[in-house]
Amino acid sequence: MLPLLHPGDEILIDPRAYTNAAIQPDEIVWVQDPRDVSNEMVKQVLAVEPSGVIFVVGINRAESTDSRHFGTVLPKHILGKVTSQFSKVQK
Repeated sequence: MLPLLHPGDEILIDPRAYTNAAIQPDEIVWVQDPRDVSNEMVKQVLAVEPSGVIFVVGINRAESTDSRHFGTVLPKHILGKVTSQFSKVQK
């Protein structure tokens, strides 16, 4: 698969999306790397386990660092839901 985001693309995030709603599979989220919370990424939720852990993957799975590498993430690592994407217009 091709990457979801390209250099120059912009996204809108709803940081309160999960205040009153549960994280659902297939949603695109802004997430902290659990190994280094200063590293923030955009990932797709693959699964939400009943124990409260979340498995995230990159859209371009062949090139992505995701839960296959760093394990599941906790809800506290989900910073928000991606609500919109704006691609840079190429001329």
